[in-house]
Order: sequence, then structure tokens, then C-alpha cells
Amino acid sequence: MPTWSPSGSPSSAAIPISAWTACAGARTHPLANIGAYLSAIRSLLATFSNVQTLVGVYYFPTAHATVLCLHSNTSPRAPYRGAGRPEATYVIERMIDEAAVELDLDQTELRRRNMIAPERLPLKTPLGGHYDYGGFAANLDEPLKMADYDGFPARRAASQAAGKLRGIGLAHPIESAGAPSM
Repeated sequence: MPTWSPSGSPSSAAIPISAWTACAGARTHPLANIGAYLSAIRSLLATFSNVQTLVGVYYFPTAHATVLCLHSNTSPRAPYRGAGRPEATYVIERMIDEAAVELDLDQTELRRRNMIAPERLPLKTPLGGHYDYGGFAANLDEPLKMADYDGFPARRAASQAAGKLRGIGLAHPIESAGAPSM
């Protein structure tokens, strides 16, 4: 029987997209399962430490997050790795993927259009994060080249012809490098 278990945090989220396919804002409502009882501050780490990174590496003029902590019949929750940032990365990247499908755009194109440009830095995000440096679009180029992203459709077709599934995913996690002063 575990004494602590990793957090579980289902979220509802939305990003309005403008006519120019720029992200106009972000809204997310994570539900944070903190377990059957609150036994230490560790139980809350994943609930609040992810809020600042919910916008990821993308420029949002506005953003809003409401975190609701819920007790459940599980063991107490505590961070396993990342203290909520993996969940935040999943939420924002999944929203970008869904928006790209809806707009009939390649997922890399929508990401590139909305990544924080170097000339916007340093930047304080609407959720309180401070970004002092980031070559986000440049960081996208090398992995795409290494993965032969342009050749992926042919590899997918070959897999389908062989009765197999093949997918490709992108994620751009961001990590805090220091705690803000309170």
C-alpha cells in the first residue's frame, strides 16, 4: 500500500483563436485530487506549482486558471516528478493540438505562430510567470529535423499499409528555475 501517490488532475481548458490563428487567451480549470486527507504541504504542490506554467512557451495576452482541490478516497497525493508541470504541459499542448485540427493547420505551424518571440522577452505571463530568455521557435527546429518530420506522412502510410498505427507528438515543457518572491 503506498503512503503517497502521484497527483491526478483532470482539466477542462479552452483557447479562443483569432482570425489570424493567434491564441487570444487561455482558460483552464484543473481539478486536483489531493487524496483522503491533507497531511503535508506536499499534497498541494501539484495544485499550485503548475499554474504559472499553464501557458507553456506560447504568448497569451490573457489567461485564467481556477484550481479546485478535492478530497477523495485515495491515498494522499504528492509530486512524483515535476510537481504539476507535466500536467500543465499536457493541458496546453493538447489545446494547441486540438486547435490545429479544428483550423486544419499542421501542429507545428500553429505552435510556431504562437510561441513567445525573442523580442517579447523578458515577459511576465498573465499567470505570473517570468520568462527572461527563450529561443522557443529555434528549439522546435532541431528536433523536427532529427525526427524527419516532413517524411512522417510517408512513414505513417507505410505503417497503415502494414496494418499498424503510427503517430507523432510534440510537447514543449517549461520549467521554473527559481521561486518568485512572495
